[in-house]
Amino acid sequence: MLNFSPLTRHARKLLLLSLLAPTGLLVHAQDGTEAAWKSFYANDRNQARTLFQKAAQQPASKAEAHLGLSLLATIDRTGEEAFNEYARFAGSQPNSYPYTFALWGTESVMAGGGRKSPAQITFLKNLAKDPNANGTMLAMAHSMLGNHFEAINNLSAAENEYKQLGAITDWQLVGEFENISASGFHKDYGPVKQADAKNPFINKNGASVSWFNLPAYRHDRWIDFTYHFYTHNSVIYAQTFVSSPADQEVQLRTGVSGSLKAWVNDKLVLSEAEERNNDLDTYLTKIKLNKGYNRILIQVGESYANRSNFMARITDAAGKPVSGLAFSKAPQAYTAETGYQASSIPVFAEEYFEQLIKKEPNKAINYVLLGQTYLRQEKTFEARKAFLAAQKLAPESSYILSLLLQVYSKEDNRTQTATSLEWLKDHDPENPLSLNLLYRDEFAKENYENAAVILGKIEKFFGNNENVLYKKMELATANKQSADIIKLAEQAYAQYPNNPYFVKLKYLVEKSVRNNTAGSASLMKSFLKRNDNYSNAELLAGDYFERGNVAEGLKLYGQALAGSPVAVGIQHKIGNIYSSLQNYKKAEEAYNKTLVISPYIGSYWADLGRTKDALGNKTEAINCYKKAIELNPSDYSSIKELRKLEGKKDVFEHFPAVDVYALAKAAPAAAAYPEDKGLIVHDEVQRVVYPGGASEEKRIFVVKVLNTKGLEDWKEYSISYHNYQRLLVEKAEVIKANGTKVPAETNGNDIVFTNLEVGDAIHVTHRLQTYLEGQLAAHFWDKYYFTHGMPYLTTKYSLLIAPGVKFQYKVNQGPLEPKKTKADNDFELYVWEKTQQGSLKPEDKMPVLADIGQTLYLSSIPDWNFVANWYSDLASSKAKADFEVKEVVSDLFKGKENLSAEAKVKAIYDYIITNISYSSVSFRQSGLVPQKAATVLNTRIGDCKDVSTLFVAMCKEAGIDASLVLVNTRENGLYDMELPTIEFNHCIAKVEIDNKPQYVELTSSYLPFGSLYSSSLNSRILEIGTGNNAQLGYLNFPTRKPNAINRKTEISIKDKDIAVKQTNIRTASMAAFAKERSRNLSTKEREKQTLDGLKTLYPTVTLNKLQYTGLESTADTVINDLEFTASNVITEVGGLSLFTLPWSNKAIAADFVLEDDRQFPIDLTDVNFTDKETETIAITLPANKTLAEVPKTIKYSCAYADYTLSCKLVNKTLVFTRELQFKKDLIPAGNVTEFRKFYNNVITADARQIALK
Repeated sequence: MLNFSPLTRHARKLLLLSLLAPTGLLVHAQDGTEAAWKSFYANDRNQARTLFQKAAQQPASKAEAHLGLSLLATIDRTGEEAFNEYARFAGSQPNSYPYTFALWGTESVMAGGGRKSPAQITFLKNLAKDPNANGTMLAMAHSMLGNHFEAINNLSAAENEYKQLGAITDWQLVGEFENISASGFHKDYGPVKQADAKNPFINKNGASVSWFNLPAYRHDRWIDFTYHFYTHNSVIYAQTFVSSPADQEVQLRTGVSGSLKAWVNDKLVLSEAEERNNDLDTYLTKIKLNKGYNRILIQVGESYANRSNFMARITDAAGKPVSGLAFSKAPQAYTAETGYQASSIPVFAEEYFEQLIKKEPNKAINYVLLGQTYLRQEKTFEARKAFLAAQKLAPESSYILSLLLQVYSKEDNRTQTATSLEWLKDHDPENPLSLNLLYRDEFAKENYENAAVILGKIEKFFGNNENVLYKKMELATANKQSADIIKLAEQAYAQYPNNPYFVKLKYLVEKSVRNNTAGSASLMKSFLKRNDNYSNAELLAGDYFERGNVAEGLKLYGQALAGSPVAVGIQHKIGNIYSSLQNYKKAEEAYNKTLVISPYIGSYWADLGRTKDALGNKTEAINCYKKAIELNPSDYSSIKELRKLEGKKDVFEHFPAVDVYALAKAAPAAAAYPEDKGLIVHDEVQRVVYPGGASEEKRIFVVKVLNTKGLEDWKEYSISYHNYQRLLVEKAEVIKANGTKVPAETNGNDIVFTNLEVGDAIHVTHRLQTYLEGQLAAHFWDKYYFTHGMPYLTTKYSLLIAPGVKFQYKVNQGPLEPKKTKADNDFELYVWEKTQQGSLKPEDKMPVLADIGQTLYLSSIPDWNFVANWYSDLASSKAKADFEVKEVVSDLFKGKENLSAEAKVKAIYDYIITNISYSSVSFRQSGLVPQKAATVLNTRIGDCKDVSTLFVAMCKEAGIDASLVLVNTRENGLYDMELPTIEFNHCIAKVEIDNKPQYVELTSSYLPFGSLYSSSLNSRILEIGTGNNAQLGYLNFPTRKPNAINRKTEISIKDKDIAVKQTNIRTASMAAFAKERSRNLSTKEREKQTLDGLKTLYPTVTLNKLQYTGLESTADTVINDLEFTASNVITEVGGLSLFTLPWSNKAIAADFVLEDDRQFPIDLTDVNFTDKETETIAITLPANKTLAEVPKTIKYSCAYADYTLSCKLVNKTLVFTRELQFKKDLIPAGNVTEFRKFYNNVITADARQIALK
């Protein structure tokens, strides 16, 4: 039982009463406000304002009317008016706290942080001492006041306010640990169980890290990890030890940027996986403190929140700091909790508005305020639901849509954002938000006159405010009106002397236009005295340095650092300044202070190492560089500097030098290669793998152009590299036949060789530095071809690798062993080399290069299980069944709870391919990490891994086991992944139905469930989430639907004409092809498409009927019936009527071009699209005709295909049935003669004619 003071008991009672029985403004709404709200939601703002003003005169509706006027003012009036109206509302509303909480960040109340108006300061001070306000409201007021005083450089006043928060500031920190794709949230990295610093932890880069004391913190009491760590894709921990005078129940109140976990005495009390950027007291948890010391541990994770920080307070039930507690950074003995169960406490404003909605479910404003409450805590799903409920009641309201836009922005939902913005511009074009959007559209199109007209309308609403002035300057700049720019800058500064941007412009005008250096400095100093603005302070400091006034420049940085002692970036900048001044002692001092704040940032150690070196402290410099490399193994600059200090040569000097000019000069002339367009003179990769796995490579590439076709091929060149690599082009040039060098034009990885002629050579030498993170950071993999489409003199792969790095290598298509030597104590050198090789000659339907060329594979990844677990970490959190997924699945199976597992899976499949569009563009998607399933649902668009992840999430929510499958598609070859790598290019899903595996392709809206395109069959696959038994396999499964075509044709002959009825039954991928080809065509377009095809067979043809079944649905079969007549088809020869059977897929000689000396297998994947293809032709003979000879059944067979053409005569109907089935994908070169003989027989059989007499 807690002991409350009388005041606390009274406040708590009032709060509980207000929560349990919300009888505030909306319960007493009168007809006047109802009419005003109706006009408000209809976007008739003038009428709404008139009605609200009238209602404000009535005591019963006064409060609500002022709230409405405040919300109106946020649309088309000033922030000052919005606040003043809200203040009138708060003064009239007995319990305004939930409303203040909900609207805190809007223009109605505080509109964010920074400098506040006198009226707002009065409001905040009154709130901060309000005896009826709960602890959260008090803390919000003190925090905002502190922020105001900090903004105006009154740090002592700010500190007095921030102290009132009672936030914990005594912490130890440790990090950073792997959290790519939120994979670290549920992992135990050690700090949970280890409170002391005796044994170090291993961070995500493999470096040893330990707990360290937080040396400083932000004034506002937020513990901001970005000052101490590289926080992106990182989990970071903080711990403190709280001494309590007695056993007591208290509340742990936290806010966060990121995901959040909290432990008290080793017992998990809070777990929130969703990454949010919210405010103090977002998560409230009732906990127990034991008498004596208690350990509180916080875990914050970042992967998409873009920030990483937290605030923690220990309060009583009313939210006020608990007295009598003492905090220690140093670890203390504590008793681990085993029994007490912590419990979460709802946010008071949420409860208030939720109950208000139950009482008045038909009032849109209730949902608006609940949504604002959620939005303030960045509970975007809940906010969106609330705003959509409001929109359902007021569908035309642009105000509600503007609130939804805020949600869509936070969710990064570009699709809904764009759609909503267009709706606003179309339906409420005079809304200031719409006007600003229209202005931006016109400005982007450089229609500056139209933009100016729109700006005039904006100005009528707001006057010459900051936004209008900025746009006027923007237009003046676009129109190159220098005099107007200066005039506007003067005006803007006069009106808004505390606006940092306007001050900067005024400063530049004085300095650069008027040459008033002293005046500009005085102006900026005056601004900085009354404003905390680091950007402008840095601008002024830079000018001081330019003028040689180093002392004044450093003074400004010193002042900025004094105002923010935790600002490690400023401390580091001071070190850089001293270093540039060659004052290395001062630089060393500054860098050491930097490392107190951020001891595990590798680049800071590197800077200290350079400084130690400059001071002559070689040993200390070496240790600093070693620390830098330990923390960042991919710090290639530090690696290079360390080798210099240790007296070691540059790593690339271990490779034999290549004189490309001598090689180009000595290269044979074109006469030596009459069949080729170019000659690879030298192609060499020099790869270095350092201890820890970081790697870089140099490639030297020289090609001689032999003829004009080669000139076309090599006039342009593009260097391939990954987004996790850095490209450095060392040399790109033309080496003329006479030895002259002509530099090429380069743009990134694109190279154009100007002045290139036949007989010249091109030369490119470039380096690639690899920057991998997390589990992959310690590994490398590569693939290199020793077979090319051109002849080559030398092809060489050299690997310089640290002895401790384990790796595998494998060479396909013949043996090629490396030459191995010891380079020095740090490296071993492996060299694979081939010389004087001819070109790979193309053959019809030959396999891809990976399957026939000699290829070297290398990998340090231990096995495929490592790859599967790595990708499971990336994808698992994205397949989480968030609220959106739960809702969709619930709606999908409402009333269908007894469906079989297969029916449920098919329903999920159909939902995705019907509602989610496939799209893969780099700016929307990551190459590796899928989007969250909820994001894909919201945007209705995604690439292969996105839609597969959504499928897995929906299946799991429906109670069905499903997982992702990585795919390297068949077009890349059967043997393209001989060693573990991450170079997959596709993703599908796997689901278990009745203990049978089903592989699911979700990128086509045409492909029926349970089917695969033939091009996907036998692709290499890696199943994710298989435990520790992951193996690379081939994609095919016995339960898939066969890709089949069954054609049935009836032909009647009359004279020289034929009448044809045909039914085509296509299943699985064949049905998908039909849907893709014809679904979106009109009836006339389909008829034209069909008729055009028939005319290639019959010059004179009439289409009489065309009908499709299954084209629009997700069914696995498409049937199309057609009837046509063709004229002059029958040929008369010697009294016989000859007729060739019209097989739809007739074999012809052009199908395969097979030479006797073929070198490579035949790849049938580009020919064979079906598992089974059957065609029946039934010919009804004319009454006056008989067969000259009844055709015999023909059968041909070889190891790779079977062919049957049967014939039977039933009365006057001759029935032919043709079947051709390929049994294997690849035909070895040695068996080509056998296959050619077989296929020639098929060609002859398909060309058979029937003769009638």
